[in-house]
Amino acid sequence: MVQFFKYHGIGNDFIVVDRLSGGAPLDPVVVRLLCARHQGVGADGILSIWPDVIADARMQVQNADGSEAETCGNGLRCVARFLHDEGKVADQRAVIVLRDGAGVHKCERMTSERIRVGMGPPVWRHPDVPYGDVDLQVAETVIRARCLVLGNPHAVVFVEDTELEPWSRRFGRDLETHPVFPHRANVSFAAKTDAGFRVVVHERGVGITLACASGACAVAAAATARGVWPVGEPMQIELPGGVLTIDVDAEGQLRQEGEAVRVFTGEVEL
Repeated sequence: MVQFFKYHGIGNDFIVVDRLSGGAPLDPVVVRLLCARHQGVGADGILSIWPDVIADARMQVQNADGSEAETCGNGLRCVARFLHDEGKVADQRAVIVLRDGAGVHKCERMTSERIRVGMGPPVWRHPDVPYGDVDLQVAETVIRARCLVLGNPHAVVFVEDTELEPWSRRFGRDLETHPVFPHRANVSFAAKTDAGFRVVVHERGVGITLACASGACAVAAAATARGVWPVGEPMQIELPGGVLTIDVDAEGQLRQEGEAVRVFTGEVEL
């Protein structure tokens, strides 16, 4: 039997598995079974927490389809809260350092449920994405996307339409698997608001999710790079599951802030 912990970050939900005292990595087949909404526990992915020599812990991200992701912004907040909830770090500590496939992240506890995470700067030139704004052919439609890497590859599509989910349902999967992305991509559809942007994200290996923090950060990076939002002014990214606050400083460093909620715990036989 393996104990698990269910968390979510504004609706982006995870099965958290504690491997700080050892254990084996989860097989992709097991990941798919556990994440299944009707036959398993149900989640967008699994976060396994491992010991680390340079950080408080290392977070391994496995998507619902069993594939592995480099990072997960909502997951970082959930793991930081888990470490506090389970007494893995001193309760009075406000800052936890986590490492994932994208690097090292400082996670600051703002309240018991709100955590701010440093996501680093975007990478504009990377072999996993084409550089800058590109026109991508999807069936008979040409879609312009700004491409970048934030641990994971991202494509950001700015639209005027207020209804974003139909865009994601129609084009998300084809853009995720477009030949210009050798390792697929997270695809964010964004519409500007007075406070920031409304965003719907089609996540690589998952599909449309209630929230994607790295996608929200990708939107913020693309918006400031295009000059449609001022650098240094926090923006509210409204996702289907809730709102994240994102800011981009003059050096391009990104920070995201939002809730991390513990839902329940349980045991499963693997």
